[in-house]
This record gives sequence, structure tokens and C-alpha cells, in this order.
Amino acid sequence: MFGILLFLLEGSSQALEAMEESMTTVYSQLSAQRLLPFPSAGQLAAVKVEGVVRAQVCEVMTDKVKVYYVDHGFSEVLSRTTLLELQKDFLKLPFQAATCTLAGNQVQLPFPPSLLSVATTACLLKRIRWKDELGFV
Repeated sequence: MFGILLFLLEGSSQALEAMEESMTTVYSQLSAQRLLPFPSAGQLAAVKVEGVVRAQVCEVMTDKVKVYYVDHGFSEVLSRTTLLELQKDFLKLPFQAATCTLAGNQVQLPFPPSLLSVATTACLLKRIRWKDELGFV
């Protein structure tokens, strides 16, 4: 399994950068820093790391949580104290990462393939085949 960043709409990468800058600014104010008291699997949250990013809680442990960064395509185990309530304003931009798996030379995406352009799909498959031939996955 691997993550792919998908900027499906023109300007998505700039929109993500602007949103994350805005999140960092907003969550730097103490009034906005509401810890997520009882996180649960599947819940969306703001995660305060070097900046502030969006994540989905995957697993809750005693004092840690495993989160999936919905805009960056990877998971990490963090202290529960890094989870903040995600303000609704930061849900407007679609998630920018998708988790994919390989089955032979097919890519299984967690969303309808119609969201990808023909050129994007062809490029993705070409890169996967090239990496497979070289032994990279």
C-alpha cells in the first residue's frame, strides 16, 4: 500500500498550501486550541506537528493515536495531545491524498477512476510499471 498525492483540480496544491498556512495561524491562537478529548477511529482532526495539518484517526491507544494524514498520504503514531478539534472551515478543500494498492499492474483506487484524467491514469500506470521492472515498489 502506498499514498499518492492527487491534485485533481487546477490550483489544488496552492489551495492546500494556503489552507495549511491558515490552519497554522488559526491554531496558534490559544482560543482555537481545543484538544480532542475522546478521539475515535474514523474521526477527523487537526494535528499540531511542525505546522497544523488534517488527519483521520485510525486507531486509539492509551496515550497515543495512529493517524492518517489525509492530504499527505501517510500514517503516523502520535501523542493524543497533538490532536485538536478540526474546525469546519478546514473541510472545504477535498482531501489531497489517496491510498492505493497494487494488484499486478492494476491500481486500485479508493475513489471512482473517473476522477482521474486519462493522461493522469496513463502516467500513473507507466510509473508503476517502470518501478516494478526495476524492482521498486
